[in-house]
Amino acid sequence: MGKEEITGMLARKSLREIWLDVEDLLDSGFTIDELLELGEPYGGYFEDDCERLLSLGATPTKLFKINEGWYKQLVYQPKELVPHLMVYAKYGIDPEYIKKWIRNNVQKSFIVKYADDFRALGLQPEKYIKAYFEWHSIRVVWDNLVFKKSPSIIKPDDVIGYYDVKDIESLFNDQPYSGCEGFIKEFIKAGGSVKKIAKKYLDACGYPEDEFRLCILATLSYYGATNIDPNKLIDKLTYKAYIYKDQTSIRAVNDYILEKLKGRADDAHLAKLR
Repeated sequence: MGKEEITGMLARKSLREIWLDVEDLLDSGFTIDELLELGEPYGGYFEDDCERLLSLGATPTKLFKINEGWYKQLVYQPKELVPHLMVYAKYGIDPEYIKKWIRNNVQKSFIVKYADDFRALGLQPEKYIKAYFEWHSIRVVWDNLVFKKSPSIIKPDDVIGYYDVKDIESLFNDQPYSGCEGFIKEFIKAGGSVKKIAKKYLDACGYPEDEFRLCILATLSYYGATNIDPNKLIDKLTYKAYIYKDQTSIRAVNDYILEKLKGRADDAHLAKLR
């Protein structure tokens, strides 16, 4: 097929519609510059042709712009998008150009989810962890972490650092007093720092009068949170019992906290709970 015939066909159809590849066009007498001009108004090139054009000296940025519409259709499919972008990186496109394009077009949570892929293109996915958390509920984030479906850069301490204590408590089971224990075990098993979650609670609540949160702090102390003062927990609980003049109303809480703080609080304080 000759150059004039192809040009005539392109007046009515796109390159994609007439199914001509780069080799066909070169054989028909088109130069590289002419091929780039053809691609712009006529729908761009098939992906197999892009590397061939780049290897023949096509300007990476110009070729990228020709195909940009197609790449924008892939922004929700990063595993398909990134290999295409890597071809341009291989042939010397300005790294800042590609990074800016990604930041402007790809959802930030995807940059975290596919951290290794986007890091290969020069981005720092750690910068976008907050965006990942904003996009997902704590339940989704935590379940993915426990079942090892989370992005590799998401750590338990990151989860605790971002969400507030009410969000964290939504992960507990509905058992009275001990509902937090299963979560704390999961948290430690996943590599979380029990001292960091204790600090989260102390910063948010201090040593509260709320029995539920006193039990949480006692459980954290039991699992090694040395930044919690067990004697202060007991003082807060016994003060509340004194105010209400009814020790039996919080007997179950006393028993739970006593169990958790044995060997941690001093004997004089533990005696108040017996």
